[in-house]
Amino acid sequence: MSETQEMTFSDVADHNSKKDLFLVIHDKVYDATAFVDEHPGGEEVLLDVGGQDATEAFEDVGHSDEARQLLDGMEKGKLKRMVWGSQIISLLFLPVAATRFQPQKPIYLPSFHSASTSS
Repeated sequence: MSETQEMTFSDVADHNSKKDLFLVIHDKVYDATAFVDEHPGGEEVLLDVGGQDATEAFEDVGHSDEARQLLDGMEKGKLKRMVWGSQIISLLFLPVAATRFQPQKPIYLPSFHSASTSS
């Protein structure tokens, strides 16, 4: 592979069919399309994890060194992980800390009931 392409999970998810099949294993993206019919475990095994992170499924089977070498020829790029959680937390709390937020006195709204009632 001459140039490493970065792909997100969203990019990979679009490639989930027998004629266009990408897998993520250990944060590397592989194009397994040409290997679907040759896979010793059958095509269903690959199609079940197509367009997804297949690391756990790959490792649970206990693939051989030869199988791992086959992956090198299928490498399409690297997974670009999005770190939304920590970015959102930073955006929420940083402005509060930066402004030295001081709580104000509570605001009491007037009662809807009249204090004096005429009979």
